[in-house]
Amino acid sequence: MELFVVRHGQTKANETNTIQGQGNTPLSPLGIQQAERAAARLRGVTFAAVYSSDLGRAMDTALRIAPYPAPTPCPQLREWHLGELEGRSREDVEKNFAEAWYGFLTDAPEVAMPSGETKDEVQRRVSDFLEQLAVRHAKDTILAVSHCGAIRLMFKHILGINDRLPRQPQVANASISRIVYVDGLWQLGCWNDTTHLAGLESKHGSY
Repeated sequence: MELFVVRHGQTKANETNTIQGQGNTPLSPLGIQQAERAAARLRGVTFAAVYSSDLGRAMDTALRIAPYPAPTPCPQLREWHLGELEGRSREDVEKNFAEAWYGFLTDAPEVAMPSGETKDEVQRRVSDFLEQLAVRHAKDTILAVSHCGAIRLMFKHILGINDRLPRQPQVANASISRIVYVDGLWQLGCWNDTTHLAGLESKHGSY
């Protein structure tokens, strides 16, 4: 299986450095341009299936990249539910929810978001998605559109990393990553490729 993973384009909340989590904010004009660039980059790829987080910003991005076959909404690909952090400015969160925010940035399994998800809960649903995909689409080329936190945990799953990490790997808006599954093994083809976004990079990357 060959899996292309794309993060949604920049949103209006990204522009203002507002924490989104599972909040539903639309793509900004820049985000639409970014999604169109990703679409142009992947135009020569034929996808057997397209899966997207059911949040609007991801579905919009997926539809711009691959309107056919129609994207299948997939709650497993949603962003980390950040509970009380959602809708707040990053400055506010860093000041008033420092422990939870650090836990999010480092994927700390023991830190739960206030009224939200733990890292392990998100890791479980993202990992389940990948393993189910490997069975369902063993020889197919697939597109998945998701979010920064969820994609970062995909990275940890395919590399077998269980410990907390610093704020790496980066996952830019409308970046493209390529993952291959062959003979029972996950392989990383490329990560956070943004060469198609020259001149359209996001200034902020709130989640």
